[in-house]
Amino acid sequence: MRMRRAFLSLALLAALAWSDLPARAQPASPTDSLTCQQQCGARLPRRQDNPQEVQMCLARCEIRERVQPPPPSRAVRQAPASPPRQQGRANARQAAPAPPAAARPAPVAPPPGAEVRYGVIYLAPPPSRNYGLTVGLADRNAAHRLSEQQCMGPQGAACRLAQEFTDRCGAVAQGLIPRGLFLTNSPTTFNVMIAVPGSGATQPQAEQDAMAGCRQRFRGTCRLAASRCSAPG
Repeated sequence: MRMRRAFLSLALLAALAWSDLPARAQPASPTDSLTCQQQCGARLPRRQDNPQEVQMCLARCEIRERVQPPPPSRAVRQAPASPPRQQGRANARQAAPAPPAAARPAPVAPPPGAEVRYGVIYLAPPPSRNYGLTVGLADRNAAHRLSEQQCMGPQGAACRLAQEFTDRCGAVAQGLIPRGLFLTNSPTTFNVMIAVPGSGATQPQAEQDAMAGCRQRFRGTCRLAASRCSAPG
C-alpha cells in the first residue's frame, strides 16, 4: 500500500514538472482515453492545452488505468439468423393465396315443358294500407300490371315492386300502431307503419315468412293482411 502511494506521488510530481516545461521542449502530448477526458472535463484533445487542474486529473486517471485497467466490455450476443430454408418457408406461407370462395349454386331451371306461373307483390308506402298480390299467372307482364293496379287503387298510390316469385304462395304482413286505446280489425283504429312481403311453397309458409319479416323490422303489432296461392296446374 505504501509503495502504491509513493508511486502515485512520483507520477503526480512528474506530471507537474511536465506541465512546467516549455512547449518546444515537451514531446508529443500523451493520448488520454475517452473515459479520462469525460471524468476530468477535458475540453481540448491535447492534455497540455487544458488547465493545470485538468492536466493533473488526466495524469491521475492515466496512472489508475495503468495500475488497474478497466474490465473488458462484454460483447452483446446476437441471436443467430434463421436459416435460408426457414425464411423461404415463412415467405412461402405469407405469399400463399387465400382459398377461393365457394361458388354459389346456379338456380335450378324448371323442367322442360313445365308451365311457369308468376306471382308479384306491390306495396304502397305507409301509412297507406294498399297492396297488390297476384299469384298463378302464366303471363309475367300481366302479373306485374295487375298487382300494381291493385296496389294503386282509386287514390293512385305510388306503389313499388316488393317481391316476385314463381310457382309459390305469397303473403303480406303489416306493422300497426293503434290510433287510440284499442286496436281492432277496423282500419279506423290503427295506422300502418310498415308492410312486408313473404312467399313460400305453401300458404302457411308464405304467411310465416311475411310475419317473421315484419317482426324482425317492427317492434309493434304485426298482422297478416293477405295470403294467396296459385291454383295447381
